[in-house]
Amino acid sequence: MIKEIVIDKFKSINHLKIKPKDNFNVIIGENNIGKTTIFEAIHLWKMCYDHNVKKGKKGFYSVARNLIFKSMEFIRVYHDEDIFPMGCSAKDAKCSIVMKIEHEAREFNLGFKINKVSNIDDAYLKIEYIDADEFKLFAQMVEEIQGKNLSTFFVINESKPIPNIMAKEPYMYKAQVLDKIAKGKGHEVLRNKIIRNLSEVESHVNSITEKNYKFVEQDKDTKTYISIKVDGKDIFSYGSGFLQLTEIFSSIEYLNPEIFILLIDEPDSHLHLKLQKRLIEEFRKIENCQMFIITHNERFLEEIEENEILFLSEETKEKGKLQSLPEGAKKIALENLKGCIDQIDKLRYANKIIALEGKTDKEFLDIMRIKYEEITGKTEPNNVYIVINGIDTINSKLIIYSRTLKEIIPNECKWIIIRDTDCVPCNNTERAGNDDRRNMDTEAEVKVLFQKGYGIESTFLSEIEKFVRFLGRYYNLEEDKYSIIKSFIMEMNIEFKQKACDITNVEVHQELEAHFNRQLEKRSGRVYRNLHFADMLSQINENNIQYIMTKKILNLYLAELHEKIVDEFPQVANIDSLNTSNIFTVYYSQIVTEEDIYDCHKEILNEIYL
Repeated sequence: MIKEIVIDKFKSINHLKIKPKDNFNVIIGENNIGKTTIFEAIHLWKMCYDHNVKKGKKGFYSVARNLIFKSMEFIRVYHDEDIFPMGCSAKDAKCSIVMKIEHEAREFNLGFKINKVSNIDDAYLKIEYIDADEFKLFAQMVEEIQGKNLSTFFVINESKPIPNIMAKEPYMYKAQVLDKIAKGKGHEVLRNKIIRNLSEVESHVNSITEKNYKFVEQDKDTKTYISIKVDGKDIFSYGSGFLQLTEIFSSIEYLNPEIFILLIDEPDSHLHLKLQKRLIEEFRKIENCQMFIITHNERFLEEIEENEILFLSEETKEKGKLQSLPEGAKKIALENLKGCIDQIDKLRYANKIIALEGKTDKEFLDIMRIKYEEITGKTEPNNVYIVINGIDTINSKLIIYSRTLKEIIPNECKWIIIRDTDCVPCNNTERAGNDDRRNMDTEAEVKVLFQKGYGIESTFLSEIEKFVRFLGRYYNLEEDKYSIIKSFIMEMNIEFKQKACDITNVEVHQELEAHFNRQLEKRSGRVYRNLHFADMLSQINENNIQYIMTKKILNLYLAELHEKIVDEFPQVANIDSLNTSNIFTVYYSQIVTEEDIYDCHKEILNEIYL
C-alpha cells in the first residue's frame, strides 16, 4: 500500500506530504483547493512508473525515459509549463512526486523528478529517478513474487462520474483495456471490463441497489461491438448513477494486482441518498484495495470514520502536511461544519467560533439571536457554531477541535466557549475557564462564558426581579401582586437550600450529589482535582440557588412554586405548571423589548455580536 505521498511544486501544490490510511481515504475541501490535483499527481507518478518499466516487465531502465507531453491528457493543462507553479521560469520548472510503498513490512521510496525542457515547449518532459537504487530494490522484490511482474504488481485506476458511456464499444484485448484504464478512460471500455466479470459486477450492483438486475452479454461471437443488456434493456440506456456503479465495480473486478490503488471522484454524485450508505458498505468489503475518494456530499461523509477523512485547505497546503482527522474531530469537521464543505469561505473569514455544550444551547441561541436582532437592529458577524455535547467532551477533545480548525480559520478568529457550571463551585469558574483555555491549541483569543446557573434552564432563577415579572406575566397577574410572588420565591429558595444540605433528603440532596458525582467522573482539569460535593454546597445560599438546579430539581422547584401560586390565586388554576420543557417557549413569547431579556443571556448575546 501507499504509506506516504510527497508532492513538490506541482500545479497549485508547493509542498504537500500526504499520510493516507491503508484502505479508505476520503478527501474533502472547498472547490479548486487541489483535491483533483492530488489525483493528477498520482496519475503522473504512475505514468512515469509505467513508462520506465522495461519491456520484459522485470526491471526499470537504468536511466529514466522522458515523457511525451501530448500523452499526458489526463492532466488538466494546455501547455507543459502549466504543470508547474504559476509564474515560475523555464529553468525553475521542476516538480517531484514520491510514493512510499509498503509490501510485507518492506518500504520503498519511489520518486521521480519531472523537469520542463527549457528550449522546447509542449514536446516532452525530462524524467529522473530521485533514488535509482530504490527502484532496483523494488524490482527485485516484485521478481520474487510468483505470477507477478512490475506491471501487474501495482495498478492505479481512477473512476469518475460519467453522464453516459460510448454508444458503441468494440471488443478489445486486455492490453488495450489496461491502456485505457492507465489513461483515466476506464468508462470508454466499460463493457470490456464487465464481460470478464459479469456475475461479480452484477452482484455488487444488486447489493447496493437491493434489486435483482440480470446482466447478459448478447451475440458475443457474431458482433464487432459489445452488447450488454440489463433486465433486457441495453446498458447504454441506463442512468448516470447506475453506470457509475458498474464502472467502479467493473474496474475493481477487472484488475487483480498485488497493490491496487483506486481513485474515485464523487462516487455519490449521481446516487440517491439511500444508496450512498450501501455503496460505502460495499466499498468496505473490497480487500487488497487502497481507496482515495473525493466528495463534497455531507450525507456520504456521515458514514465515514473521522480517521478516514483528509481535510485539504489553504492552511493545510501552507503547512505542507495532509493527514487524517484526529480522534474526536469528525463532529467539528462534518456535523458542525455542515454546509461549509462547499463553503469553506465562511470558516476562512470567521469572526468567532462559538462552542456550545449541547443541542439545547444551540436551539436557545438560534431563537434568542432572532429576537435580539429584531429588537436591536444588529447584524451578526460571520460566526460559526460548534455543538460539542457535554463539557466533559470539551475537556477531553478541545485541543483536537482547535487543531482541526486551526488549519482552516484565520489567526485573528476569536473563540467563545459557552458552558454550564455543572459541578464547578461558584467561586471556581475562573479556574475552570483557565483550564479550558489551556486545552486549546491556538494563538487566538479564547473567552469562556459560564451560564449563571447549573445549566441553561436554571438561569431563569438567577435574576429574581426578572423571574418575578416573568411569572407574573405567565400567570396573568396584576403588577401589585408581584410582591407576593417574590415572597414565594424567597421562601422556596431558603427551603431548597435547606433541602440541598439535608443528607436525608432524597429529592434534592441525594439527587444533586449523585448528579455531581456523575459529572465529576467525566471531568479533567486542575479545578476538578480533590473536588468534593461539600465544596459546591458551601457556596450555595438563598440568593444563588440556581447553582444546584439540575433539570430534575428545577422541575420539582417549579411544581412546588406553582402550587403556592395556585393556592394564593385560584383563578390561575387552569394554567399549567412551568417545567424545563415549556419554560423556554414562554420566555421567547414574552420578549418584546431588550429589557425582557435576562442580563446573563444579554451578556452572551453581546459577546456574539461584538
